[in-house]
Amino acid sequence: MEKRRAAANVFMEQNIAQQREAEHAPMAEAPAPLPATLVAGAPMPQAP
Repeated sequence: MEKRRAAANVFMEQNIAQQREAEHAPMAEAPAPLPATLVAGAPMPQAP
């Protein structure tokens, strides 16, 4: 459980970093917005 929580924290930190970079990047380089379900903290899909 703790490992999964830690992985989720890292995942969220990476998303936050990407969003901050996107805010400063030209729109053409900005990544697609995240699905609202991910932003809301819904259960994450498991990586293969």
